[in-house]
Amino acid sequence: MTTVQLHHTDNVDIQVGDDGTVPNGHKQARGAIAVGEEIRKGGVTIGKASSPIASGDHVHEHNVDVWRATNTASAAATDLRAPDPVEPRTFDGYHRADGRVGIRNHILILTTVNCLPSLKLATNSEMDRQIRPDCDSGLASLAKCDRVLVDDFTR
Repeated sequence: MTTVQLHHTDNVDIQVGDDGTVPNGHKQARGAIAVGEEIRKGGVTIGKASSPIASGDHVHEHNVDVWRATNTASAAATDLRAPDPVEPRTFDGYHRADGRVGIRNHILILTTVNCLPSLKLATNSEMDRQIRPDCDSGLASLAKCDRVLVDDFTR
């Protein structure tokens, strides 16, 4: 019989496979659980024992009172407070003439085998030539043509 403990504070394990006593996926007591004691699964209280549960017993609705929240929506609404301030969010983009914003795109061409670097270099050079014909080809273009605009890809 195999069981899994989801959280170190759990007092139940989850049954993996059917052992004839506890069905697959159901809870099994890790130790004795007294009446009224909390049942913890995944680090969360899910109910209280409604009858004594022996170590290894099947833990299910026949011996557990399911935990119900005692707070109501109206009670929770009395503890209102303003959220913590949030820093302004930014991104590395640019403003377009029409007021919209854009971002820089990067296209990476990688080879998966060592025999294709010349093809990769030729592809990179051709893309450089088509995208920014006013720039030098290859890595030298990074210094003066580092901002390839999204609109450049639609030409």
